[in-house]
Amino acid sequence: MIRFHAGVASALLLTSTSAAAAEKAGSTSADVALHGEAARSARVWPEGIPRVRWWEWAGSGALLGGSLALRFTVPVDGEPNWRGGILFDEDVYDAVFVASPTLNESWGLLGDVGYLGSFAWAAVDPLIAGFTYDWDTTLQMLGMNVEAFAIYSTVITLTQLGVRRERPQSTKECDDPELAAELGIACSDTAQNRNRSFIGGHTGTAATAATLSCIHHSQLPLWGSGGADVLPCVSGWLVTATVFTSRTVTGKHWVSDNLLGLFVGAGSATVPYFLHYYLETDPIGADETLLATPPSIMVVPETGGASLALSGTLW
Repeated sequence: MIRFHAGVASALLLTSTSAAAAEKAGSTSADVALHGEAARSARVWPEGIPRVRWWEWAGSGALLGGSLALRFTVPVDGEPNWRGGILFDEDVYDAVFVASPTLNESWGLLGDVGYLGSFAWAAVDPLIAGFTYDWDTTLQMLGMNVEAFAIYSTVITLTQLGVRRERPQSTKECDDPELAAELGIACSDTAQNRNRSFIGGHTGTAATAATLSCIHHSQLPLWGSGGADVLPCVSGWLVTATVFTSRTVTGKHWVSDNLLGLFVGAGSATVPYFLHYYLETDPIGADETLLATPPSIMVVPETGGASLALSGTLW
């Protein structure tokens, strides 16, 4: 008598699967691709996360080069297309604008430092990852950061050229020539910075850098995971809040400009997230080692007959 013995089949199936998994786990060959947590523990770029592809590098270069060319060659002087605030813009400006030249300059300097520091951090953070994690990871992080800033630069350049919104300090303070001169406010029709209020460039740049830092450190234990990887994310958003405040109280942007800059900056940084980290394959599903044992059927002798046992990996 021949019977199909499900218990034996299951046992053999599990034994075969476990043996294949153990063989992979015990392998230390350099050519074995590491996925998921195994890659993170080994501090290498996980095989399951798509790398920055050639078309991303090319697209980022084209967007960044084109937007910078437009930024420095196309004038935005003359009469603005949009003047004045919306919603709560006017009330916020009247409540927080710093009319003291000394304080205004100090706040402006603080915002500029945060703005330039955000650019610098987008390069320094990947470099630190090279020393503490893996240099290939540095390359991937830099590629994603350039991609995000290229998108943001394109959006802000096109909106400033197209919208041509007058800065609030020029709208509000040019009626007082003495104060305008002390604060260095652009009141002339030929002033190139006068109509670049929409959207908030400094704030958006800081938000882009902060979001990128949060994304990288949440996906990879670059600083050892835990609280250490929370620090650059929190610090980035504190810098962003400072830049937001600076650009608002100095009258460089309406508060609505800065709010939109926040969303556009953060949104630009999420593009590389969805193109890379979001697409990470399942560590087990990406492992083809378990498919190496084909299904087989064998006859197992038993008292009074025999049973059929199915072994191997079925899925």
